[in-house]
Amino acid sequence: VEACPPGDPEAVKTCAAALKDAHRDVRHAAVIGMPKLASSGDERAIFSVAERLEDSDHKVRKSVSAVLSKLSTEHDRRLVQQVVLRLSSIHAVVRKVAVLTLVTVAPKGTQEVVAGIEGCLKDQDS
Repeated sequence: VEACPPGDPEAVKTCAAALKDAHRDVRHAAVIGMPKLASSGDERAIFSVAERLEDSDHKVRKSVSAVLSKLSTEHDRRLVQQVVLRLSSIHAVVRKVAVLTLVTVAPKGTQEVVAGIEGCLKDQDS
């Protein structure tokens, strides 16, 4: 069996599909595996993994933060925007992992991030 080269679009597509699997262990494996398949800055990989910030399983959500930092390029605005979207989730656990992720992927002092985190601080259940 020959390994796929990093950035192979078909491998990334297959892994992205596995991120939506019904079984949490499959989703977790797909999150962990994505950086081995995708090139840094791969938009499909970033968006697919960022969606898992809202996963029902805490192990999957926790893994997403580390993986997004591996997939991102320096000052990746698209990634920051994807994570900032999760700051307005109705679920406190999603907002929490979004904040933790932004600490690792967002440039310091990004206004969009600061405003989003300030909004979280005003929430009663955060």
